[in-house]
Amino acid sequence: MIQTVGAFVVSRLYAWGVRRMFGYPGDGINRDQIEFIQFRHEEMAAT
Repeated sequence: MIQTVGAFVVSRLYAWGVRRMFGYPGDGINRDQIEFIQFRHEEMAAT
């Protein structure tokens, strides 16, 4: 199976010790390794 760029980036970040990602709705990762915290508004993400 071919690995996508997104899957590679997530696996590399996990290898570097990243355990939490913050993002805007529409983004998503379906990985069990990294917790994905989704913001509902871009101004909340900026603070």
